[in-house]
Amino acid sequence: SFINNNYIFIMDDGLASGFTMLAAIKMIKKYNPKQLYIGIPTAPLHTVTRIQHEVDEIYCPNIRKTSWFAVADAYKHWYDVPESEVLEIIKNSKFYVKE
Repeated sequence: SFINNNYIFIMDDGLASGFTMLAAIKMIKKYNPKQLYIGIPTAPLHTVTRIQHEVDEIYCPNIRKTSWFAVADAYKHWYDVPESEVLEIIKNSKFYVKE
């Protein structure tokens, strides 16, 4: 599989409970990634703490110390980014490596 022995990055617009991310991590780990990284712009501290032990590294610059958290509350302008826009941003990134 593509995941086997590769560096895998999971990105999300933020985490609330983190249970969907934990399910994704569990599924990806079945395919033996070399390393697994999570990138999220915002999440509550208790969620980051729960997830950080499941991955090699987690990047979250805006960690909220609150018991109740909604991802949309962390954004000034909230909207769903189309997949095509995300892929275009990734392709234009200096970190993009084409196979």
